[in-house]
Amino acid sequence: LVQEAARFNRLLSVVHTSLRELTRALAGEVVLSSELELVGSSVYINQVPASWAEVGYPSLRPLSSWVEDLGRRCEMISRWYADGPPGVFWLPGFFFPQAFLTGTLQNYARQKAIPIDTLSFGFAVQSGGPDEVSEIPSEGVLVHGLQLEGARWDSRSHTLAE
Repeated sequence: LVQEAARFNRLLSVVHTSLRELTRALAGEVVLSSELELVGSSVYINQVPASWAEVGYPSLRPLSSWVEDLGRRCEMISRWYADGPPGVFWLPGFFFPQAFLTGTLQNYARQKAIPIDTLSFGFAVQSGGPDEVSEIPSEGVLVHGLQLEGARWDSRSHTLAE
């Protein structure tokens, strides 16, 4: 959680600073630098500015959708900080999901006192959505938000389908 929050705070700081400076430049209070001009041009054409993408998470979304997504991600981190870990984790909402998954393996290895390099992930697709989970497992974690490309999940037969 701490590492995720630090990454989001850095991104939010870059976004806030560049927008504040762009506003000041457009008001004639400061000189419009080439970097601020690039931010302004990107915002105008609904693209994530390169300076934000550089410190941000990978995304192909246009700016308007990216901002909404960033808000959802920050809300997830804020709720986790305020209320404790959720019962179901939104995996795509992490800045660096690999660290979360590695941490999950490390926690399990510590609980069972076994070497982490002997572990691998096991998966079981659950019925229903994240709001329908009534019982949190005593071992492992529940995640949602995974995407398939070139296939779909058939919930009736619990298989991949075209």
